[in-house]
Amino acid sequence: MIADYHSLIVEAALRTRGNDVFRFCIEDLPKHADIEFHYDRTSSRLALHAMGSSVLLDEIDVVWNRRSRWPVLPAAVTPEDREFCEKQLKHVKMSLQNLFGNAFWANSEVAGRHADAKPLQLRLAPTVGLAIPDTLISNRPEAIRAFLRRYEKVVHKPLVGHVWSEDGRCYSSYTSSVKSAELPADAMLRAAPGIFQCQVPKSHEVRAQFLGDTCLAISIDSSRLDYGEFDWRRAQRSLGFAPAIQLPPAVHKACRDLMRTFGIVCGAFDFIVTPEGEWIFLEVNEGGQFLFLETLSPGIPVLDAYCSFLESMDPEFRYQEPLHPMRLADMSKTLPAELALSADQLLRQEDTAIRETLSFRQS
Repeated sequence: MIADYHSLIVEAALRTRGNDVFRFCIEDLPKHADIEFHYDRTSSRLALHAMGSSVLLDEIDVVWNRRSRWPVLPAAVTPEDREFCEKQLKHVKMSLQNLFGNAFWANSEVAGRHADAKPLQLRLAPTVGLAIPDTLISNRPEAIRAFLRRYEKVVHKPLVGHVWSEDGRCYSSYTSSVKSAELPADAMLRAAPGIFQCQVPKSHEVRAQFLGDTCLAISIDSSRLDYGEFDWRRAQRSLGFAPAIQLPPAVHKACRDLMRTFGIVCGAFDFIVTPEGEWIFLEVNEGGQFLFLETLSPGIPVLDAYCSFLESMDPEFRYQEPLHPMRLADMSKTLPAELALSADQLLRQEDTAIRETLSFRQS
């Protein structure tokens, strides 16, 4: 993704550290990127071309699979041919994951898709020892209404996040409170299955970024934030500072066990810590944002650790902080002015308003 800050800064950091880096945005295929795969009876030569440079797939030893999207067709393709072209491009995307030989993936397409499935996360988390909120995932109106009667406070979150563009503004989906009287008509409840959870009392929240066996985590006092009762991400710019925190050994081990179950080597875990000190697992995002941890807690060398992780090619990676780690603030200054982001922009790359995901409009 050309405009993705994480990709840009990590690419610049890896180059500074002496690595050869090739950035290929699959959504740029075919408009700004090409494939060139040659085969004969004894060998193959598979190449990618993008942004004025090329690379052979056999030369790649690490693949950072950063939030890849579907290829985008150019406008010149006629409506009658679009389905055909889309099928060919999607086939290429699905094939790529198996063409990099023995490259180290962070994370592979297959493992990433499994890990991102919220219903599967909630089913497997307790099997590795992680506590979860009482949860209903459903589009069955009678089941949803019964769940809301059972608990005094319930929150709703989408299975997959979404951003709407309406009347010149962007609206993003967040976790929100939901009450029986506020539910839309049954037809709309059936239209979009969602996650309904008993609201868990909070002492604080934790974002924990795992890189192999290394965990970099911050404690988030969501009580200080507007809307923090439901979703701290909505006002994270107001945090200012978030202290580093260590996960309890049992929680750390459970997270690693869940990662191994999914086959992922890195991921961002979200927890609520109750006033009684119990850690409640909310979700793991295998492609979650992570650089903001260093913005909120500058003592955590997240950028340096992430580069070291990719360089290690080790699924059991353990970070050894050097005397002078590479710092995000210093690295950001090396980007061209039009690409550099302030700390405030990094925390919130999209200026979006809250969209109550159950406030559907019925046509």
